[in-house]
Amino acid sequence: MGDQINQDEIRKKRLAKLGATPTVSTNNSEESTSPQVSPSPQSAGSLQLCTATPVSCLLPSPTKRQPPPSPLDITPCKQGVEPMEVDSKTGELGGDVENSSHYRNDNKRQRSVSTSEVTEELLWATLSNLLQSSWPGMDTGAPVTVQVTAATSQQEVTSQVLVEVVERLCGGEVPSGLLDLGTNPSDSPELSASPTGSSSTIDLSSIVKPSQTPQAAALSYIIQTYARCNSEEKTHPKRSNSPPMLSMLRNVRTQCIAHTSLLLSGCLGGEFNPEGHSLLLHPLLSESLPRGFLCDLIHHTWQHQPTFVKVFGPLLQGLSGAMRSCSITSRTYMRVFESLDLLTDIKAVGSSSRPICNLMVSMNNWQPRGESQTIGREMVQTTLLGPFLALSLFAEDDPRVAEQFVRNQGTGQTMPAGLQDLAREMDHMRMTILHKLFHSMLVNTGSREPVLSFLARMISLNHRRAQIHVEEQLVAGDGAMVNLVSVLQQLCFKVKLEKVDPYYMIHPDSLVDVSKDSRLSMTQDEADGWLKKLRTSKDFKFLEVNFHSQCWFLTLHAHHLGVLPVMRKYTRRIRAIRDLQKMVEEIESTESQWGSLSVASKQRELLKKWKAQLKKLNKSKICADAGLLDEHLLERCLHFYSGVAHVILRALTGGRSNSFNSTSSTSEGPVSAPLTDTSSLLPLPPTLPELFAALPEWYLDDLAEFLLFVLQYIPKVAIKHLEDPIITMAIVLLCSPSLIKNPYLTAKLVEMLFMLTPSVQQHVDSLHQRILHHPLATHLPVALMKFYTMVESTGTSSEFYDKFTIRYHISVIFKSLWDDRRHRQALITESNSGKEFVKFVNLLMNDTTFLLDESLDALKRIHEVQEEMERGTWAQQSREQQQSRQRLLATDERQCRSYLTLARETVDMMHYLTKEVPDPFLRPELCDRLAAMLNFNLAQLCGQKCGNLKVRQADKYGWEPRKLLEQLVDIYLHLDSPKFHQAIANDERSFKRELFETAASKLERAVIKCASEVEAFRSIGEQAYNVLQANQKKDEDYSDAPDHFMDPLMQTLMEDPVELPSGVVMDRPTIVRHLLNDPTDPFTRQPLSEEQLLPAEALKKEIRDWIAAKNNSRSSS
Repeated sequence: MGDQINQDEIRKKRLAKLGATPTVSTNNSEESTSPQVSPSPQSAGSLQLCTATPVSCLLPSPTKRQPPPSPLDITPCKQGVEPMEVDSKTGELGGDVENSSHYRNDNKRQRSVSTSEVTEELLWATLSNLLQSSWPGMDTGAPVTVQVTAATSQQEVTSQVLVEVVERLCGGEVPSGLLDLGTNPSDSPELSASPTGSSSTIDLSSIVKPSQTPQAAALSYIIQTYARCNSEEKTHPKRSNSPPMLSMLRNVRTQCIAHTSLLLSGCLGGEFNPEGHSLLLHPLLSESLPRGFLCDLIHHTWQHQPTFVKVFGPLLQGLSGAMRSCSITSRTYMRVFESLDLLTDIKAVGSSSRPICNLMVSMNNWQPRGESQTIGREMVQTTLLGPFLALSLFAEDDPRVAEQFVRNQGTGQTMPAGLQDLAREMDHMRMTILHKLFHSMLVNTGSREPVLSFLARMISLNHRRAQIHVEEQLVAGDGAMVNLVSVLQQLCFKVKLEKVDPYYMIHPDSLVDVSKDSRLSMTQDEADGWLKKLRTSKDFKFLEVNFHSQCWFLTLHAHHLGVLPVMRKYTRRIRAIRDLQKMVEEIESTESQWGSLSVASKQRELLKKWKAQLKKLNKSKICADAGLLDEHLLERCLHFYSGVAHVILRALTGGRSNSFNSTSSTSEGPVSAPLTDTSSLLPLPPTLPELFAALPEWYLDDLAEFLLFVLQYIPKVAIKHLEDPIITMAIVLLCSPSLIKNPYLTAKLVEMLFMLTPSVQQHVDSLHQRILHHPLATHLPVALMKFYTMVESTGTSSEFYDKFTIRYHISVIFKSLWDDRRHRQALITESNSGKEFVKFVNLLMNDTTFLLDESLDALKRIHEVQEEMERGTWAQQSREQQQSRQRLLATDERQCRSYLTLARETVDMMHYLTKEVPDPFLRPELCDRLAAMLNFNLAQLCGQKCGNLKVRQADKYGWEPRKLLEQLVDIYLHLDSPKFHQAIANDERSFKRELFETAASKLERAVIKCASEVEAFRSIGEQAYNVLQANQKKDEDYSDAPDHFMDPLMQTLMEDPVELPSGVVMDRPTIVRHLLNDPTDPFTRQPLSEEQLLPAEALKKEIRDWIAAKNNSRSSS
C-alpha cells in the first residue's frame, strides 16, 4: 500500500511538472484533469498538415504492415480541426506504424465489429496499442506495464503512461519490444519520395548519426506513438472518424506533441545535450517524422517563445552544421535543403507568419558580429544560412569535385559527362530549392528586412572581390557568390523595371553603397556635391523604398562581386595554362641541349613541378567550366544586363523617353515602359543628365566585360539571347564618347562591336545584321572615326601601345561597315565635310608607318637568327649566347605577329579609303608624308635588301609580302595625280626612278598586277622623276632666298606664310602638319589651333614678287 502511495505521489509530481508547460487542448467533451494549455486564438484544436504533395509514412513496425496507400492518396483534413497552414507544394514526411503482434491480433478481432460501432472496450484496447502499454484492468500483453490512478479518463491515462514511459526511457530502461529499432526507416517499403523529390536511399552517416542517448529513445517512443495514430486512421478510416475514437486519437497526438516539447526543452527527462545537436535532427533528415508531427509541434510551441527557441533553435543549428559538411558531389545536401525548406514553409494557424523564418533571423549567428579581415568569408562559414549558399562546383571551394570527376585531364580535354550532370543538378538546385528557401523568408513579413540585410551584408562585406588581386582567404568563395547571384536573379524575374528607382543607389535608406565608386562622368567631389544638393533641395524628394528597387540593385551589385570576378579569374587561369604549357613544351624540346649537363636534375625537377601545376590548373579549369560556363546561368545574367542597359539609357535620355525628368528635382516615375522609338535618341541634348553622370563606372564596365567574356567563351548564349537594349546602349554611348570620362570604358564598347563582327566571331551574322540595320547605326562610322583620333592620348603610361589595339578593333568594324552601302556613304560624306577626317587620315598614316617599320624590322631580326641557325656559326656560340638569342627570337616572333596583325588592318583601311575618297590624302599637310611612307616601304619590299625579309614559316607570323606589295601599288594608283607626283618627288630619302622600275618588274614576274596597272605604276615613277628634276633646278634658282622667306622648321621657301600667336611666321602646310599630331606652338609649347593662325598676306605677296622676279631674270638670261 505504501508503494502504491509512493507511486501516486510520483505521478502527481510529474503531472505538476507537466502543468507548468503549455500543451494543446483537445475537443474531447469529457472533463479532463490532465495537464493542458489554453489554445491559441486561432485554433481550439490540434493540427493537421494539409498538402497537395504526396508524403511518406516513414516509421516502420517490427511486424508486417498493411499494404501502403497510393502515393497520391492523402488523408484529408478532418472536419472541426483547423490546420496548420503550409505552402501548397510542401508536404511533411510522415510514417505509419502498426506495432506488435498483439496489435495485429487485435485487428483481426475487430474486423468482425462494425467500423462505425466503437465500444468502450475497443477504445481502451486501441489506446493500449497506441501507447504500447498495459495497466491494471487493461492487460493486453504490451511491452510496458504502467501503474495508473484508478478511475481515470483516457486523457489522464495517456498523460500518465507517456510520463511514466518517457521517464523510464530517459533513465536508461528500454523495455523489450517497445521501440522499433531493428529497421532503418530509409529501408521501409512504405517510404516514398520526399516533397522535393530527393532519393530515399541517401546515406546520412557523413553529416549526422542517430543519437544514442536515453532521451533519443524517449523521443523515438513518442514519435512512434504519434505515427501509430496516423496508422490507425489509415487502417480504420470510418472507425477513426467516429466521435469517441476521433477524440481519443486527437488527445494522444496532442499529448505526444506536449511531451515532445517538454522533452526537447529539458523539462522532462532532465537537461541534456551531450552531442551538441537537436534530437529531432536525425529523424527529420532521415524522413522518420510522421505526417503532421512538425506542424503540430510548431503550433504548440511558437507562441511560447522560450520553449520554441529551445525546441527549434538547436534543430536549425544542426541543419546548418550538417550542410557545412555537405558537398555537391553527394546528394546528402538535398535532404538538408528539403528539411529546412519544409520548416520555413510552415505557417502559423490563421496567419501568413512563418514561425521558423522569424526564429532564424533572431538567432545569434544570423549575421556575423563585429568586424574582422575575414568577415567576408565568415558570412558563408559561420552564419546560419551561409552553408546553404556554399555548395560549389569550383575546385578551390570543394576539392572533392575535382577528385571525383576530373582525373588525368590534360589541356583541351572536354568536361566529363558526370560533371556535366552535376552542373545541371547544381543549376536545378539554385533555381528551385535554394530560391524557394529565400523566397519563403522574403514573403514572410517578420523576416523580410533581416533577409534583405543579410543579402546586403553578404555583398558589402565581400567588396574586396572586385579588386584585381584578391586574398581568397578573406572573402566568400566563388561558388557561394554565384549561388547568391542565382537566387537574386530568380527574385528579380518579377521585378518591374518601371518600379525601379534609379536614385535608389544614393537613397538614404539604400542597401547598396556607391559612395567610393568612380563615376561615369563625374569626379568624386562633383558626385558628393550633387548628392548634397539633392538632399538639401526643397524641391527634391526621394521616393519611398520599394522591394523592386532593393532587389534589382542588390542583384546588380551581386553580379559585380559574384559573376565578374569569377570570369576574370577564369581568363587569368586560361592565360596561365597557356603560358605554362608553352614553358613545358619549350623545356622538353630543348632536353637534348641540357640533358647531359650538370643542371639536368634541376631542369627535370622544374619540369615535374610545372607539369604538376599544369595538371592542377587544368582540373580547376574544367571545374570552372562546369561552374561558370553554364548556359542557363549566363542566359539569366545576360537577361539581367539587358535590364541594366535599359536603366542606363533611361538615365541618359531623361524625360525624353517618358522616364524621369532630369531637369526637374524629383525622382518620381523612375523608369517607364520599354524603349519604343530608339531613332530619336541621337543626337543627345547638349546638357548631360546628372544622374547618368553620377552612375558608377562599373555599372557599364561590368556589362561590357560580361558580354565580351560570353562572346569569347560561349558565344551561342549571346547569339540566342542578346537583347536590343544592349545594342542600343552601345551605339548611343559610342556615338557620344565624351559622355564617359574613361576612354578605356568606351574602348570596351568598341571591342563589343568588334567581337560581333563576322570576320572575328563565327555564327554572329544575325547579330551583326541587327547592328548594321539598327536605326542609330548610321551614326557609327563617323563616331568610330572620331574615337580613333581621341585615343591618341588616354592619359596613361601605356597609351602609346593601347591605342593600337583599340584602333585595330575600330579598323575591323570599319571594314564591316564599309561593305554596307549606307554606312559607306555616311563616311564619304564626312570625308568631304570637315577637318575630323583629315585628323583621322593623319593618325592612320602615323600608325601605318610605325607598324610597318616595326614589323619589317622584326622580320629582319628573325631572318638573321634563322640564317645563323642554318650556318655553322650557331654551333660556335656558347650555350648562354644561344639561350639569349632564342629568348630574343621568341620576343621578336611575338611582336612581329602582333604588329603585322595591326599593320594589315591599317594598310587595308588605307587601301579602300584612298580608292573612294582620295582627296583628303592629297592635302598639302598629308601628301608629302604619305608619299614618303609609301616610298620607304616600297624600297623595303623591292630594294636591294629585300631578301632580309625572307623568313621560314612566313604564315606563322602572318607575313604576306605579295599582298602588301599589291596594296601599296594600289594606293599609288588610287592617288595618281600631279599633286601626288610632286609629293613623291619631294621624298629625297627613298624615291628613286630605279625603284619603281624594279617594283614593276616584280609585279610582272609574280603576276601580282595586270599589264595595264603595271604600266600605270611605271608612269607614276616617270612623272615623279620629271618633277624631281624640275625641283632640283628650282632649288638652285631659289637658293639665295632671304631668311625671312624660309620656313623656320623645314628651311624651305614658304608658299603660304601664316603668323602664330607667338609672332613666329611659318609655312601653313608645315604648321598644320605639326598641329595634326601636337596641338601646341612648336616654339612656346602653348596650346594652338589652326583657327589661331593668321595669314601673312604682305609677306606672301613679297615672296611671290620675289619668285616672279627670279623667274623673269632666268627667262631673260
